[in-house]
Amino acid sequence: MELRAACMYALGKTPEDKGIDRRTIQMDLRDLRDYYNVDIEETYIDRKKYFRYRDPHFSLWCEAVNAEEATALSEILSLMSKFEGNALMPWMEELKLHIQDYREVEQHEPIICFENNPDLTNLSMLRTLYDFVSHKKTAMLLYKRYEYDTPLSYQISPYYLKQYNRRWYLWARVEQSKTIYAFAIDRIIEIMDLPDAEFVPNDINFQEYFDDIIGITKYVRNKPQKILLAITTHRLPYLLTNPLHSTQKHRRQHIERYVAKYPGYEFIELEVRYNNELYNAILSLGNDCIVLEPTDLREKIRQRLAEALKGYNL
Repeated sequence: MELRAACMYALGKTPEDKGIDRRTIQMDLRDLRDYYNVDIEETYIDRKKYFRYRDPHFSLWCEAVNAEEATALSEILSLMSKFEGNALMPWMEELKLHIQDYREVEQHEPIICFENNPDLTNLSMLRTLYDFVSHKKTAMLLYKRYEYDTPLSYQISPYYLKQYNRRWYLWARVEQSKTIYAFAIDRIIEIMDLPDAEFVPNDINFQEYFDDIIGITKYVRNKPQKILLAITTHRLPYLLTNPLHSTQKHRRQHIERYVAKYPGYEFIELEVRYNNELYNAILSLGNDCIVLEPTDLREKIRQRLAEALKGYNL
């Protein structure tokens, strides 16, 4: 077939359509040589010029992966598997097997590691939950809460998966209470498809849902509060490079009443909702942190420290 006609056919054009000019074809052939390193030879038959691959078995769509590309793919897959725990992407294992066929790829010792929890119960269920969320399937969830001896059943519309503190959580609307609840996947006993139950669409933007909290627990009734903390000068650099929250600010103004009272301290401000993760973040700073405002949060932390101290006074 004449090259120009073959191009028209491949693009689904008819003779009535505007044709492909000679210059376009010449530019495409040049790009194949320059950018894809395709070896194209030219030959003349009966005074007509023909173009063909020098290797008759070559295909642009079946080009082999070289050693450098295979190494790069292997490293990318290894990196991704650390993030996902190999639970969400079963195709990665298949691709790894294909890459291993390239014997010339040098095997390297691991040089990067991400924190994970391979012993977390039900980690293998992550793929199933991902399927329920992505396909918007209503489910019956059998769930074991620590405060109860027997599991409880919930009809849910699953919306979102998130990892926090080395554990995975599923956010879903519970049909019985019409509220959103976070289920820890290590406490899920069983999840069953309910094909005849109606899926309730999600109206929450989970990209913004966690913006005003530390951690994952969100009590809507708790409005965001401005929190002022006194931080020892030797601990401050760690919090400036790894903030407690995105709203964290280093306060240097309008704190005169505290400067004289707390020598050797700097001051940071947050604006978040109260939850246990906030309390734990503050307590984790030990004697490097003092809650100054609000007074009710200061009292909560004081009481928790007092309870903890009782155990050391026995």
